[in-house]
Amino acid sequence: MRRPPCYQLNRLSILAQANSRSWDSQKWEIAQLPVYHDASGRVIQSACLPIGLVTLIGPGGLQRYQLRIPISHILGDSLAPGKYRITARIVISGREVGDLRAGDVQLTPPPT
Repeated sequence: MRRPPCYQLNRLSILAQANSRSWDSQKWEIAQLPVYHDASGRVIQSACLPIGLVTLIGPGGLQRYQLRIPISHILGDSLAPGKYRITARIVISGREVGDLRAGDVQLTPPPT
């Protein structure tokens, strides 16, 4: 999957799966990124300045990450209501750690 030159996505992403149905928050986020064009219609590529962020966590410490996406985006995108297995991925020091089991969830549309 092509990543934007500036990693501006959530550090945490999820894959919700049930049987042959799935929804990937990272693919959804990339589809939401703006695309800019020049006067001739060509896509303008982004450029970024390098930055460094450091988070120190002591031995046995924890760092919490949250991913907040309205359920209507998930169910309206490609999934039907139901029970899904969640697999998480997280970007740490520029490297993606994947296939982290994050349990099961029951997805239902909000009451109208």
